[in-house]
Amino acid sequence: MKCLGRTLPTITCASQGLILQVKGFITGYPCKSLSSMFNDSQAFTNPKSKTGAGFRAFLKYLDYNDECEWVISENVRNMFFKRKSDKYLRPIDIKISEMEKRMYTCTAESVSSAEYSLPQSRNRAYMIFMRNPSFLND
Repeated sequence: MKCLGRTLPTITCASQGLILQVKGFITGYPCKSLSSMFNDSQAFTNPKSKTGAGFRAFLKYLDYNDECEWVISENVRNMFFKRKSDKYLRPIDIKISEMEKRMYTCTAESVSSAEYSLPQSRNRAYMIFMRNPSFLND
């Protein structure tokens, strides 16, 4: 299967001759416009920012790939904070709203990556999106 000109990954089990298609993906995109480490705060959805362009590319991929059943996404914990540049909305709520339009449900947490042996000491936003089962049965 191809998406945006690229072949989607498959997994081959040589001993059984099976080819399994991956039904989800793990993603992260630039956080420069969200991070408190930079003075480049821009709206989360601004397509001219690296964060906004990454978010739009993420949505475009989902719109093209209607077989995607799950997504795990990671970004800075500022996803959970209301920001003036986002009209006092939380970026996580903007993202969840866009995902709900595509029939996904979400669970999200801000966790310390170091507690899970990842080489970061900052808290990160982790989001798990699952395709709404009622949508799959229609």
